[in-house]
Amino acid sequence: MFITDNYGAYQCPQIEEFKERIREVFGRTDNEIWISENDDPDDMPCMGILVKGDQAVINYFNTDVNYVSANKDKQDGTVEFCNGMYEILKEQILPKEDVIRCAMEFFSDKACPKCIEWEKL
Repeated sequence: MFITDNYGAYQCPQIEEFKERIREVFGRTDNEIWISENDDPDDMPCMGILVKGDQAVINYFNTDVNYVSANKDKQDGTVEFCNGMYEILKEQILPKEDVIRCAMEFFSDKACPKCIEWEKL
């Protein structure tokens, strides 16, 4: 599995290495993370994650369907991520720990994780 963020690219073939690296990249404020099986920007399925402090938004991309995380507490408004590069609806933002669980589930089978709610894009 490959993890790419604003600071570099990392190959993580084993689950323990992946878990350690995920925690590291999630610890960086205002980070953009991509997770895919291969080091190819067009590789599907993949996950795109934006992190801001203790909150994050996650997208799951596949060749036939795309999803964005859905927060159970439907809140109005937006939050800027990555120093204002992205404006994200509050209803799509989750606690960072929930998104880390999604990344770990994705490592296991590459399917859309079932540990959170999703909204189809």
